[in-house]
Amino acid sequence: MRQVDRAAGASDEERRDVGDDRTPALDREELVGGVAFERAPTDDVVAELERRLQPVRVVRRVAEAGDRRLMTMVTGYAPPDERRYPRKAGRRRVPRVLATLGRLKARARLAYLRWRTPGLSLEGGARFERGAQLWVYGPQDRITLGHKAVLRRGAYIATFGSYCHIGDESFIGPYSVLYAQGGLTIGARVSMGPHCVVSTGGHRYDAPGSIRAQGVTKAPIAIGDDVWIGANVTITEGVTVGDDAIVAAGAVVTADVPRGGIVGGVPARLLKYRPGYDPTGEC
Repeated sequence: MRQVDRAAGASDEERRDVGDDRTPALDREELVGGVAFERAPTDDVVAELERRLQPVRVVRRVAEAGDRRLMTMVTGYAPPDERRYPRKAGRRRVPRVLATLGRLKARARLAYLRWRTPGLSLEGGARFERGAQLWVYGPQDRITLGHKAVLRRGAYIATFGSYCHIGDESFIGPYSVLYAQGGLTIGARVSMGPHCVVSTGGHRYDAPGSIRAQGVTKAPIAIGDDVWIGANVTITEGVTVGDDAIVAAGAVVTADVPRGGIVGGVPARLLKYRPGYDPTGEC
């Protein structure tokens, strides 16, 4: 087939005569904005096309320049910074996989603790962090954690032949120690700070000589609902803390705390009542 080139002076009729089915070559002025025309467009068409392609060209230049701020202003979309956050296959799946593995690990740990501790009872949503220890010494001992009760890292609970009940949504702070040999009941929504000690037992020291040889004393402790216990608080045996009470940090509680009372000091004493709880009506 004879090749006929338009630049050499061949016309479209000559192309049809020789059977050339190629697309006619286009001159430089017939390409406007990357769009090919069979015939040279008029000035009005060129101006309209330039106007419509202007935003596209701006976005293209901005993208090539890597200006994320200007890209956001022009398009309303902030593209990811490829230099800081390179695209990786499956990057979004990694956090989901890790979260799933964490939940499975927590469930496996709870199942192991149930098997290892026959007297342990956990309500729905109850959990304890790594390092928390639960010790049930006798076949009749019981430790019960209510709905969404939480034991933080390092918390320690031991029954020594009795029971420990922690109510719904109660929070036991990190490295707090609960000795429940005399029976321990903690109400619902109790907030206990870190490094607290709640001991339902003590040592006898009535006679001279060895204290350990004189035996121990036991008395139950009851902590009401919605109680706030600060950090480093010590509560001794036989104490009852009323509902809605507050125990200041560092206090040593050796006597009962009234409902809505605020106590502090060593030994702890009543400082005042919360608004609306004073039995005399002064608050």
